[in-house]
Amino acid sequence: MKEIFDIDRLDEVVRTLTNNKSRSLLTAFGVFWGIFMLVLLLGSGKGLELLMMSNFGNFTKSCGIIAANATTLPYKGYQDGRSWSLNVEDVERIRNAVPGIKDICQLDTRWGVNATYGKHTYTGCGLKGVVAGYEKIEVPKLKYGRYINEDDVRLRRKVCVIGRRIYSELFPDGGNPCGKYVLCDGVYYQIVGVDNWKNDSGMGVSPAYALQIPNSLLREIYNLGNKTDAITEIGAAIYRDGEILDQFQTFVNPGRPLTQQIIDLTGITDEMLKDAPTIEEILPKFLEFCGDRPLAAHNADFDVGFI
Repeated sequence: MKEIFDIDRLDEVVRTLTNNKSRSLLTAFGVFWGIFMLVLLLGSGKGLELLMMSNFGNFTKSCGIIAANATTLPYKGYQDGRSWSLNVEDVERIRNAVPGIKDICQLDTRWGVNATYGKHTYTGCGLKGVVAGYEKIEVPKLKYGRYINEDDVRLRRKVCVIGRRIYSELFPDGGNPCGKYVLCDGVYYQIVGVDNWKNDSGMGVSPAYALQIPNSLLREIYNLGNKTDAITEIGAAIYRDGEILDQFQTFVNPGRPLTQQIIDLTGITDEMLKDAPTIEEILPKFLEFCGDRPLAAHNADFDVGFI
């Protein structure tokens, strides 16, 4: 204790600080500023982490998305820029070929459908075809009921889990809607759960706006076969100060016949697409049209699912 509080040593420290006031103040300020910046950076980092978790908190960690796009490299005599598509069998191929995969799930979506219960209708919602186990990837926050299970998928049951925005619109008085039926695109689905996730982000269709149904049922109703969806039309416009400066519009040949549901929904027919360019022909032109301009889109989550 005597060594620590030695009077002579303390007197020397005081005299040194007094005789070098500017240096002492600058040193104190440097220490204070360093501590302040450390606290600020730690707080900002934690705030950014919480923001990202609020946007993607329903996604499990260490997950990835695989989607078909035009090839960028030639392969065994084939040119680059070729189009390809994923099918149902690819799920098992990926599972067997890539070690360390814990869960892998197929996802199909339909957008622009209406959901009706009694006198209430929610317009512009989406159908999301999921398989059992998908809840491990995009974790639901169930307010009522349960999620889609293996029996639902295997038996193609007409059941659904509705999102919070659909629930609030169709059931304004609240209460448990499980067991009731909603009409969507001409088909009645029995509600088995309500996903109350607060964020509007999601894969394909946000859970907040979606009726999640068995994937096998969605593919059967819309005659998807074993292929994924494809683009049939691209449209864009360049705006400046509210004025249209240029436009880009083209049909896209998907390489297969359209279903009657798509024809009824879009008004596009096979005859209109038979001479249209393929996506590998038109995509480079569309990207050149866009350039490095910022993009704005309606229902962008749905469109991004095709890219």
